[in-house]
Amino acid sequence: MAQLTPEAIVERTIALADRLGLRPAGGNRWRGPCPRCRHRSLQLRAGDRGVLLTCWGGCETAEVLAAAGLGWAALGCRRLTPEEREAAEAAALERAKIAAVRRQERMALAGRLRALDAGLESAARQLAAICFAGAAGNTAAAAALYHAGLAQLRHLEARYARLIGDAPRMAA
Repeated sequence: MAQLTPEAIVERTIALADRLGLRPAGGNRWRGPCPRCRHRSLQLRAGDRGVLLTCWGGCETAEVLAAAGLGWAALGCRRLTPEEREAAEAAALERAKIAAVRRQERMALAGRLRALDAGLESAARQLAAICFAGAAGNTAAAAALYHAGLAQLRHLEARYARLIGDAPRMAA
């Protein structure tokens, strides 16, 4: 079956809602009684690739369609074969695994960046102490603090560069 245009999907959704006796619920959604279980739990909406039919009472889509005397073609789609369904489920599971790994990587990266931010704050405090010591005329203390702060900044930049895969920018 060919891919439906968004306009065709909306038209099909409206026609199906009329046939099932559903009422508009706003935002390309219709609600009303399920033809199978008779609860007011049926929802119909225009999806990206066809009409989406959901019975919140627990009826399967095939059962709702059969009770209404309709087939899968009424939704603008066809029923998947067991092999197609298995392949789609495997692909969805793989996408979920990849998303979980990426989420863990982002969380780990965020933790490392928070640690680097704390180190940079410490280095900034040291540089502020250098300015204070230099202003007080204690040049030996200012020089020692300056070299310690610079070493800490180089160390932090090297860690940051390894973290994001960038080359160090500071001169040695």
